[in-house]
Amino acid sequence: MLRKKEVERTLALIRPDAFATNKDQIMERIEEAGFKIALSKVVTLTKAQAEEFYSEHAGQPYFEELTSGMADRPLLALGLAKEQAIDGWRDMLGPAELEVAKTEAPDSLRAQFAVDEVKFNQLHGSDTRENAQKELNFFFPMEQTVAVIKPEAMGTKDAIIDKIHEAGFRIAARKETEITKEIAEKFYEDQKDKDYYNDLVEHMCSGPTMFMVLSREGAVEGWRDVIGPTDPEKAKEAAPTSLRAQFGADVLKNAVHGASNKEEADKKIKEVFGDLEFSADGTAVPGAAAEADQPKAEEREQAEQQAAQEAQKADEPAQAEAGQAEETKAEESQPTEEAQSTEEAKPEESQPTEEAKPDAEPEAKPEEEAGEQKPDEEKPAEEEAKPAEGGEGEKAEEPKEAEQTAAE
Repeated sequence: MLRKKEVERTLALIRPDAFATNKDQIMERIEEAGFKIALSKVVTLTKAQAEEFYSEHAGQPYFEELTSGMADRPLLALGLAKEQAIDGWRDMLGPAELEVAKTEAPDSLRAQFAVDEVKFNQLHGSDTRENAQKELNFFFPMEQTVAVIKPEAMGTKDAIIDKIHEAGFRIAARKETEITKEIAEKFYEDQKDKDYYNDLVEHMCSGPTMFMVLSREGAVEGWRDVIGPTDPEKAKEAAPTSLRAQFGADVLKNAVHGASNKEEADKKIKEVFGDLEFSADGTAVPGAAAEADQPKAEEREQAEQQAAQEAQKADEPAQAEAGQAEETKAEESQPTEEAQSTEEAKPEESQPTEEAKPDAEPEAKPEEEAGEQKPDEEKPAEEEAKPAEGGEGEKAEEPKEAEQTAAE
């Protein structure tokens, strides 16, 4: 089985001069190279922010011109995703020194989209995974959003989770549960005025649902891009690779849900998971993560009821064994009459009689052991549990009394 290659992410910057003059051509080249634009934001940096971003270059002759050229004008920040994205993007960029790029790599982006009278190159790319993560965090701060896999899509949850990971999200917390009508109404209260509200609430209560907290740079908008338009039919046209286009059936059963803004995301995360705290890399703080797995009050009550039922089922074998033990004791206490009749029989006469019968029990027990359980009495508990109802215990002894009478 071939191992699936890991998708990398890297930061790409189209600096202010190129953004103003050549943005569309550069974006076209990016898409032609097979990069997925996972994140996109138009940003205007202050001089201080530009100096912070390029702090490792402080002291270089070009530092002042670079940071001044990056400040106070809009630029485009992109998160590009692809296998080997970091090296692939840097290969497209070409050498960092503009004159070297023009002479040694004339087809590179830095050479082709150089701006007259600007001495520094017009595009940036991360050089290592560590720096890519750091730089992505600078322009796209880590945030969380809520994601829901609806009941009708739970059969394809593994495929959906694969897509979540491919898009660069970290699943910081998750919970699979069957929600109550009250929780569904609260979760979708912002859609209370919609015609489909009641149907949506009923549908969300129809089976298991998976709630997740997703962490990533620009998580809210990023997740909405991944899931696509609300109507799966429109999603198939506008965003054919989106989750709703691939797994949704209609507006009601559109497979997945995402918050529309940061405030809504934070509110719904708290409703479902309680108060969570997250580290800088988007993982849930251990103590908070444990809380995330704790069920709500109504879910806890259901869990306790289920546990009680399971405990009752688990006790049934023990109860059956206890009944069997009581029956055995009862049988041991009943054979008094048999013992008396066998005592009257002569041992030397009774033994040959037992041997003469091939169908008799394989080993005759001494009379004082007559009350012990016999091999043919090792029956299922449900048969042994009724010694008194049909008189089976007493009937089982009748042939032995007849044999004893014959022996006498």
